[in-house]
Formats: sequence, structure tokens, C-alpha cells
Amino acid sequence: MAEAIVKEISEAPSGGDKSAAPKRKKWHRNNIEVFIMAMAGLIFLAVFSYAPMVGIILAFKDADNTLNLFGAMFGGEWAQMHGFFNFYRFVTDIDFWNVILNTLGFNILNLVIALPLPVILALMFSEMKHARLSKGIQFFMFLPHFLSIVVYVGIVWAMLDDGYGGGVGVINVLIEAFGGDRINFKASPQYSWAIMIVANVLKSSGWGSIIYLAAITGVDVELYDAAALDGVNRFQKAWYITLPTVMPVFTLNLITSLSGILGNDSATMLLWQTQMNLSRTEVLSTYVLKYGINNMQYSYATAIGLFQSVIGVILICSSNWVTKKINGEGVIF
Repeated sequence: MAEAIVKEISEAPSGGDKSAAPKRKKWHRNNIEVFIMAMAGLIFLAVFSYAPMVGIILAFKDADNTLNLFGAMFGGEWAQMHGFFNFYRFVTDIDFWNVILNTLGFNILNLVIALPLPVILALMFSEMKHARLSKGIQFFMFLPHFLSIVVYVGIVWAMLDDGYGGGVGVINVLIEAFGGDRINFKASPQYSWAIMIVANVLKSSGWGSIIYLAAITGVDVELYDAAALDGVNRFQKAWYITLPTVMPVFTLNLITSLSGILGNDSATMLLWQTQMNLSRTEVLSTYVLKYGINNMQYSYATAIGLFQSVIGVILICSSNWVTKKINGEGVIF
């Protein structure tokens, strides 16, 4: 027995046998390039995404009307009320409720109308029998997406022109044709939300339907064939087969949209604003820009931005939790 063990040991490959030693994997050029690209991406995120987050500390500082923001962040005085004065100042501001209600009201109404419409368009396009007609409608629906927002808003205002500053817009021409009086839409705040929502829907819905069309094309054709054999009509196919296919995408869009319920593109909102419709068009993003950044109220502006972010995180986590309870798993985490 001992002799057999000794024989096995003697026949085993020695440590100096290079052929039996495990080979080290060499880094190929492709691996090095991927590594460099990944590091560049991480550096970019660190410099432009994570490093600026240090500026959150300004919300708790007294850094208004200062030019040395770095000095204020790391060595400036803390705001009153243990650093929370800027938040107190915001919630007690005379414009607080008007700005909050405008932001929530407009965004919720826009969400209710603009979010499901691309799904309806995608279902309609997928059910159209004439391919050329479907492609033609899609083409004209997609066109507004490619227009600059500045040009697009300018076209809308031109269509709504009451004629006192130049030519009469087509909308007022139609109003007069039906026996009505011209409306100065720029000076009529009661129409502001309707104008912005309709314009946003026309600009974004066609392009937004693409992602749902892509999901619909992934549906197994055999499901439709089996449903046809069972006598299912087109509406039932769309309701029981097509719609459930796009629901995960719709849910994800809903959650991400809810997270930004207090956010608006300030540049776009400024294009819609006039001095006479501010009572309905002043939202958080424009309020921060005008009364915070433009007036060098940096701590105040940062506090409002942090307020928005916290509400957004709460909403997205709550929405994901509800989704997890309903479907058994969350969309985001």
C-alpha cells in the first residue's frame, strides 16, 4: 500500500513542469479598451454627477448673496434654526401654495392625459390593416418631436395670436367664424394649462408610442392565431393579449413620471409664461430660477431643490412598493 502511494506521488507532475501549471489569462486589447471606457464613465459620473451633490450642504448654510460658494460650503455659517431656516422660509413664503398647486395641478393633469395616450396610439397603429396609412399617420405624429421647443412654442403662440400684435392666429379665426370674440390667450391665465397640456400631448405622444409599438411587435403571433380560432374579436385581442404585454413598460413610465411630479423643464415653462399668466404658470422650477439663482439666493434655491428631490424619492419608492404588492415584484428594485 505504501509503495503504491509513493509511486503515485513520484508520477505526479512536479511543480517545475510548466506544461501542467495553470495558464494565466492574458488581457486582450479589447479588454483593455473596455476597462478604459468603464473608468472614463466612472470618472465622468464622479465629477459631474456625484461631486456636485456635495452642494446639497448649501441648503443648510447661510450662503445667499455670496460669490464664494466653495468657501460657504466648507467654512460658512450655518443657517438659523439649526440649519433649517431656508426650508422654513420656503414653506412660509407668500407664493408657496400657489407655486405648489400650480406644479402639482398641471403635472397631474398632464400625466393623466399624456401618459395613456401613447399606449392608445400604439394599439391603434398595431391594429390598422393598411400599412401605408399607418406609417403615414405615424410620420406626421412623430414630426413635432423633432422641432426645437423654442420653434414649437413660437408656432403655438402664433396660432393663438389675437391679432393685436400682428396677424390673427388660426384659432381666433375659427372662434370668430363660429360667432365668438377673439381671445387674448397670453393674458388669459384660465387657458394656460389647457394650452400647455394640448401642446405637450401633440409634441410627445407620437414619439412616445414607439416604445409601446416595440413591445407589441414582440407578442407571439401564435397567441393571436389561437385567440382567432376561439372566436375572439379584435377588441378582446387588444385587451387580453396586447395590453398586458405593454403594461410593464407603462408601469415603469408611470413610476418615473410620478418621481418628477414636482419637476418641470424651466426653459420650456419660461417660454409659456407671460407677465399676465403667472398666476397659473409659475411652478417650482421657474420659481427657483427667478427668486433663487437669478437673485443669488443660492442657499434658498438649494433648499427648494432638495425639497423637490426628497418628495421625488418618496414618491418613486412608494410607487415601486405598491407595484411590488400588486405584481409580486418591483419595477425598479
